[in-house]
Amino acid sequence: MKPISTSIHQIKELPNGSIIILENYYKFIGESNLYCIDKKSQQVIWFAELPMPDDIYSNKFSINNYEITIASWKGITVKIDSNTGKITDKILSK
Repeated sequence: MKPISTSIHQIKELPNGSIIILENYYKFIGESNLYCIDKKSQQVIWFAELPMPDDIYSNKFSINNYEITIASWKGITVKIDSNTGKITDKILSK
């Protein structure tokens, strides 16, 4: 598996055959450094919505019941729907 911009920091395969990837945030170039790919085609299904336009995901994620929890560089902890990449909840955690 080849990263889009930097290096793979964390990877997790889901039971539905999709793979969640978190790339290293340092010097990442692209839409979002947290994204989902289809295991068979290796194509991006979605890029995770960012809590702010100029933010990036900096910490490892956890997954519970298809909901991803991760913190951003600017101190916002978000919950993301693993089927869509959309934020379902966010709180300032700094």
